[in-house]
Amino acid sequence: MSTPPILCLGRGRSATSIARFFGQAQALEETEDSVTLWNWTAGEWIQKERFAGGFEQISWEDFLPAKVFLSPGIDPRREFFSSVQAVEERELELFCNQFGGQIIGITGTNGKSSFTAALGGLLKEACGEEKVFVGGNLGTPLFEALQRGVAYELAVVELSSFQLERIEGLSMNLGILLNLSPDHLDRYDSIEDYYQTKWGLLKNAQSIIYPKDYRPPSGLAASAVDFWALEPFQDVLKRVGGFLESRLSLKIPAGAWSRIQSLPHRLERWQSERGVIFVNDSKSTNIASTRYALASRPKIRGRSYLILGGRDKGGDFSELAADLSGIEQVFVYGECREKICKALSASVKTEVFSSLGDLMKSVPSRLQEDDLLLLSPACSSFDEFKNYEDRGDRFFQWAKEAESSLIARAKTR
Repeated sequence: MSTPPILCLGRGRSATSIARFFGQAQALEETEDSVTLWNWTAGEWIQKERFAGGFEQISWEDFLPAKVFLSPGIDPRREFFSSVQAVEERELELFCNQFGGQIIGITGTNGKSSFTAALGGLLKEACGEEKVFVGGNLGTPLFEALQRGVAYELAVVELSSFQLERIEGLSMNLGILLNLSPDHLDRYDSIEDYYQTKWGLLKNAQSIIYPKDYRPPSGLAASAVDFWALEPFQDVLKRVGGFLESRLSLKIPAGAWSRIQSLPHRLERWQSERGVIFVNDSKSTNIASTRYALASRPKIRGRSYLILGGRDKGGDFSELAADLSGIEQVFVYGECREKICKALSASVKTEVFSSLGDLMKSVPSRLQEDDLLLLSPACSSFDEFKNYEDRGDRFFQWAKEAESSLIARAKTR
């Protein structure tokens, strides 16, 4: 079999951008009971062959030698990985070696997508839209920055723990660790392994930023910016922005801060005609993410309410009790509603609903001007919805329908 020099395991957006960059590639895409071979031809993937079984059943000698790029979602602890490890190429390492400008890498357990998008937007306003690349785990693959025909001066990239595994021999200009909390324990042998992978970004950066309430691994310098792990998003962003203004000799326009937009389902805000504020943070599917949302919620004149619920991921909801200052009431729904109430009823007033749909039929009519209703569930969505995006979309849909009905009713009085 004729083997091209590039072999991608997986056929997602990263694999496609890698194939475009090199101009030719093969991809092996694994499903439950088979592996499909694809060739990159004339700018698209063409299916060639299908093999029974998974990666463990592949005859790897038929495909090697080649430069192998492993999709971040594939667990390197699997048995087959030893067959390709010696020829593995890391997407992040190659990007850092090929990119001609400065690189800011951002990681953390919660809020890293929103932070990356916001910081990237500020730097685009300061430096020029065409001079700053924003991407990585955020959505736009790293290799897109290498093939757009644009001489980017700066890259602001979100990096997941999966992308940071097994990195060595790279150097970023700035590494930012926002926070750490237990996650991805199906991927790592221990929580310490997960944390060390995140810290690995800072070990490969010239300047580093991390929370002052964290003890860094031995050998790391002090953080260039002081902030707490659960400090409000906007405050951390302003401190990092100020540091970059000094370090990069640039000026972020004053008006840029008011133009920051949240990502869908991440502290996404909608204000009704009645002046009620609805915040969609459906992306918060664990305790730490909801704590972050509570710390980052908008400051308002009215009352604040929180929605929790969904399918339990094994979290300890009592950890939220310390963050509920200023919350008038917690509305609870879904499969783990009883567990949440048991953990929080001594700390805050709670009310239980069977589903988010039932909750949204009742709660909006109780809200007044300047009140805030925050959906930050701390649970997965799969008891009632396809995914967290579906949950967030339905939340806003129900909110808008309820508000329209209330306004129409008020006009007929």
